[in-house]
This record gives sequence, structure tokens and C-alpha cells, in this order.
Amino acid sequence: MSAATPEHIMQVGLGFWASKTLLSAVELGVFSTLANAPADLPTLQRKLALHQRSARDFLDALVALKLLERENGIYSNTVDTDLFLDRAKASYIGGMLEMANARLYGFWGSLTEALRTGEMQNEGKGAEKTCLRPCMPIRSGCGDL
Repeated sequence: MSAATPEHIMQVGLGFWASKTLLSAVELGVFSTLANAPADLPTLQRKLALHQRSARDFLDALVALKLLERENGIYSNTVDTDLFLDRAKASYIGGMLEMANARLYGFWGSLTEALRTGEMQNEGKGAEKTCLRPCMPIRSGCGDL
């Protein structure tokens, strides 16, 4: 019998760190920028408009997550990120990640509230107060929304 450790619990509990790091990198265009040419820290700071306080830690986190490579201070994509996270390629899957970041990520922060109240924690939250279809004419309110 092996000794009990908190490793799995901590990995699951802090899993959002890795997820949000990837989602932010996709949003910022890190992988598309590096698909054009590998770059050093100052170049990436300028091209991606990253603050100097956070840029190195952010890029090094992507290296630690095996989403970027760094050799002699030059950052480059991995084989996977070059193929699947460069917006210029037909194989780009980042659109799903962009949607998850923009529309879904924040709602998961309200999971405890949803479990306690039973209220929706998605785009429908607050729909009783606001019509969600602004492109359609509103006759007498939002109807069945």
C-alpha cells in the first residue's frame, strides 16, 4: 500500500492555473506570433503588449507547461502549439479555447453559488431583466426568454 499524498488533490484544485495561462496565451496571440518567428523576451513584450513585470513569468509558465520551448533566451512554439494554435493555419483549434475563455471561464467561478441557489450561471443569468436578442424587435418584452 502506498503512502497517501495530497498531490492529486492539489493538482485538481489548482488546475485552473494552467488552464487560464493557456487561455490567456491564445487570447494574446502568443502562438501565432511565434509561428511567424521565434523571439526573445523584449520582442515578445513589444509584439504582445506585455508588461515587463509579468512577461517573463508568463512565458516561462508556458515553457513549464510544455506549450512553449525556450533555448538561449529565445521562445518558440512546440510542435503541437505550432500546428494547432497558430491562427493562420487551417488546423487551428484555438477558436474553441477563445470561446471558452470569453464565455465559459467566468461562469465556473460561480459554481458554488449555482449549487447553493439553483440559479443559472451562464449567459441566461439575468435574462429576466434584459432581452438577450437585441437584433430582434422587442414588441412587448422578451416573451419566453
